[in-house]
Amino acid sequence: MKLYFLVLSGILGLCVGSFLLCAVSRRAEGRSFLKGRSRCDACGHELAARELIPVFSYLFQKGRCRSCGAKIPASCLWAELCSGAVFVSAFAVRGFTLDGLQLLILGILLLWISVSDAVTMEIPNAAILAGIAARLAFIFFSGSILRELASAAIGAVSISVPVLLIALAYEKRKKVEAMGGGDIKLLFMAGMYFAWQLNLMAVIFACIYGIAAAMILNHGKQDARNRPFPFGPAIAAGVWTAALVGAPLLDWYVGLF
Repeated sequence: MKLYFLVLSGILGLCVGSFLLCAVSRRAEGRSFLKGRSRCDACGHELAARELIPVFSYLFQKGRCRSCGAKIPASCLWAELCSGAVFVSAFAVRGFTLDGLQLLILGILLLWISVSDAVTMEIPNAAILAGIAARLAFIFFSGSILRELASAAIGAVSISVPVLLIALAYEKRKKVEAMGGGDIKLLFMAGMYFAWQLNLMAVIFACIYGIAAAMILNHGKQDARNRPFPFGPAIAAGVWTAALVGAPLLDWYVGLF
């Protein structure tokens, strides 16, 4: 039964990823994501139902529009796969419990933030506020409100405040922007969900992912140093990695001493 529900959650995750990318892309273009059919960006061909099946439509069509043959952005496939993986991993690690639901909600918000930052170079405040509100709601039903509130408060400021201070000091010294305000807000919101140790681990993972992504995306480009780079997806990936493997990794590390 667990495998059955994991498969169902993975399918639902694929659909959510497709919807998030569509919604963010349409809002970036000034269009409503609640009205109108999806179309090919190249030829305007209105997509049929068989062309809207997450992952499978992309693979069956070999990544191209059935009407004009234009390439479908690979970001469509990756957004769907990442979303499916988030749904499956959340329940696989935390089970079909309130804790698993809380982690899933955080994962969906991290996906929204990642897609938005990648497409528009902005982290939506609505996602940050939704994450804070969701965490407070789960704390209210936790049975140990004061202890959970204290833990959330410590987690929220344990990394976001030091990173903010370092960024401000760097900007004052170098006269350039070190980190966007949205990234700090993201660290604050995500920090509410974990202890400070896991938040520190999340930042370490985020730096690794961010450096690797920047090297790959900017490889061979003359203006690489001056190109803006969305760090939100790296932070989200770092947070999710810490959420899944942070606790056992931390236990292993402590056990060395």
